[in-house]
Amino acid sequence: MSETSAAVLRAGQRSSPELCPPFLAAMQILGKRWNGALIQAIRFNESRFVDLKDLVEGISDGVLAARLRELTACGLVERRPSSRGA
Repeated sequence: MSETSAAVLRAGQRSSPELCPPFLAAMQILGKRWNGALIQAIRFNESRFVDLKDLVEGISDGVLAARLRELTACGLVERRPSSRGA
């Protein structure tokens, strides 16, 4: 069982015979507010932080940074240096 799957089960969710732990872990990540919008924005645009903030209307800097760190830790997002000037 992966570390993320185990974390989901430790969080108090019971394992269901119909749902496997990796599915539960994925839903835990994707079900968080803003994550779906961020993944879609990143999927279609190579964007800097400020670009993502503009694309995902209403997200705060702190929440955006936290969600990007979380998605990076899960392997869903890869951080790359910007090719544009700072």
